[in-house]
Amino acid sequence: RSITDRKGVFRDIERQYQACAQVTAHANAARAEKSRAPERSNITPASAAREAQMSNSAAWPVIWGARCSQIYHARRCAFYDRMAKLSDFLSIIGASAALTAIGEYFPKWVAVCGSFLAVIASALTLVVGASAMARKHEDLKRRFGKLEAKALAVASPTSEQIAYWNAERGRMEIDV
Repeated sequence: RSITDRKGVFRDIERQYQACAQVTAHANAARAEKSRAPERSNITPASAAREAQMSNSAAWPVIWGARCSQIYHARRCAFYDRMAKLSDFLSIIGASAALTAIGEYFPKWVAVCGSFLAVIASALTLVVGASAMARKHEDLKRRFGKLEAKALAVASPTSEQIAYWNAERGRMEIDV
């Protein structure tokens, strides 16, 4: 993983954190307004209220960590999918260049360059294992989503549940 990839992921996480902070502030302001003057209170979306409630929950670090991991693994999955498709594309282009150079109208260097391109793309795919890595990150994203759903399903989690969720998250991070 390169540093630039991590910076992009952390930038996305920071944006999501700021959005959650805004939702929480909006929900808190709406609750304060409602307690002062119920007849003039603004109606906030149910999701904003739920988000504000969860941000005050003891399970919030687990939920937040699962969301950050889902974003990260979705980005890694997309990167490896693009890499596999690019490699397949280059292999097809290289093979077709080699076949067209067989004819008398194309110079021999077209066949050499096309074959070289196909070999490099295929070797890169084999070494990196782009398709397998994409599936691995897709699976991890799904598992973190299930962990988040478990944490959201419990209204007031016990310390044992939170410890179990943190341990489960740690086991998932090891699978990377």
